[in-house]
Order: sequence, then structure tokens, then C-alpha cells
Amino acid sequence: MKKIVYVSPKGVRVDLTPDEGNEVFLKREGVEGLVGSSEFSTFTVPGVPGVLVGDETVSPISGSLTLYYPTEDKARAFLALWSTSKPGELEVTTRGGEVLSLPVRLSEYPELPADNSDTDGELTISVAADGGLWLGPVQTGTGKVTITNTGDAPVFPSILWKEASPVAMNTVLKTELPKVSSKRRVFLDPLESLVVKTARGGTDYATWDKVRALPLIFGVPKGGAGTIEVGGDAVVEYRLAYLNPRR
Repeated sequence: MKKIVYVSPKGVRVDLTPDEGNEVFLKREGVEGLVGSSEFSTFTVPGVPGVLVGDETVSPISGSLTLYYPTEDKARAFLALWSTSKPGELEVTTRGGEVLSLPVRLSEYPELPADNSDTDGELTISVAADGGLWLGPVQTGTGKVTITNTGDAPVFPSILWKEASPVAMNTVLKTELPKVSSKRRVFLDPLESLVVKTARGGTDYATWDKVRALPLIFGVPKGGAGTIEVGGDAVVEYRLAYLNPRR
């Protein structure tokens, strides 16, 4: 990894890259784990040799970060940016220049350094990434957008729009998003039930009621490709997801 940054749930950014003059920084070889894994279910059929392979399940990620700090006050201030319930993000810049992010939270609060000490030290924190996947940068497109999924999980895009906008998926399913008063985003993941969000992240229930019956569920399986075409002022956004940032 060329660079590593922690972003707190409130958006505070802390550069943890070693040898960059940072107050709190990652020990070299201080990353343990933080690589995802998946497992396929199997089942048997009477009369059929062996087993058949079913669905793939991605497991949560766990790991730890070992850091150096200049004073215990600095260590406490850094730990205060973490939560055991609200995830922040680890952002890594690969040697190829790609930025990947992993939503992470504390698995547990580590033992805090003693109060009122000016000595430096080393701190290891255990973290969990419940989603199990590193996320690539947001990719956007207008008009006819072809999504080629080179990641390790299905991709479900979202659409950002305001004016009435036609939508066609794989040139077959065609529908139209209604005109709205300001920018809205609809999530095409079936687990999201086509929820519609405002720019501030609130749910627009009135528009959701109009959209939820439309044939808008759309995803691209890993290793596959799919096409979604939008008109009006609509923009398609999506992110590829990976098990290993060092792929």
C-alpha cells in the first residue's frame, strides 16, 4: 500500500502512512488481516455423484492495526475518532494509484494509555468490517452505460436524477423515473427495495411510493457485464467491490 488514511464516522481524516511525518502512524507491517473471504454452499442430489455448488457467501472481515503515537494524549484523541457501532473508513492507495475503501469499526475498545503521560508508544486496535468487501472508487456514466464487473461481488448501481428520465436495462426492461423537486437517488439493489434518498441522505417516501413498483431492480454478477441506459439528466453510479486490496 502506498498510502493509508482513516476517515472517522464524522468525516475527520487522519493520514496513517508511515514515514510521512504523521503524529499517529501505522507501524510497518502493522496491518494484520483485513482481507475478505467467501464460501460457497454445497448440496447433494440423490443419484448425482459428488455435490453441487450453490450460493456464495462473503464473510465479515476482521483484523488489526498497530500504530505508533508520540504522546498518550494523541493516542486518546485518535481513539476518540472510532466507534464500535458507527463505521468509519480505511482508505488505501495502491501502488497502481487506485483508491480502495473499507468501512470499519472497532471490534472492542483497546486498553487506553495512562493519563498525563508524555511518552510515546505503540497501540494495537482490533477492527471489524461487517460488509466484508473493499470498495473501489465511484464510477459514473450517462446515456448508455456498460458495467463490466471485474470485482468479487455483484454490482448494484444507483441512479441520480431530477427531471423525468427514461431508463432501459439490458435494452429490454424500459421504464421512466418521475420528475422530482430536487436531486434524488434510487438504489437498484433488491435488498434496498428501490429506496429513494435525498441529497442529505433522508428517505423521500412520496417518491419511493411511485418508484418501488417500477421494474428497476438491476445488478451485474461478478465476472459478468450489463448495460443500463438513462436519459434526461440521470447519472448512473456504481462501485466495484473486492475481497483483497492487494489483488
